[in-house]
Amino acid sequence: MSRFSRYRPGRPPDREADARDVVQEASLSAWRQLSRLRDSRAFGAWLGRTLINSCRMQLRRRSRVRAIPFGLRPLS
Repeated sequence: MSRFSRYRPGRPPDREADARDVVQEASLSAWRQLSRLRDSRAFGAWLGRTLINSCRMQLRRRSRVRAIPFGLRPLS
């Protein structure tokens, strides 16, 4: 999995820790879904797709976070 930690489609995570988190999530997801893999020869492609999906989920989570600049209050 470490070779995949540098591959981040779309906008790359801002920090190395974010990249490690995405790879860890992809690893866990792959482990849980391993029984769905039909052809063991396609493992690399399947794992890569799992990583891409984890990256996309991370980007979606980030887009939901709204930053409020220091000293300003949100409008009601």
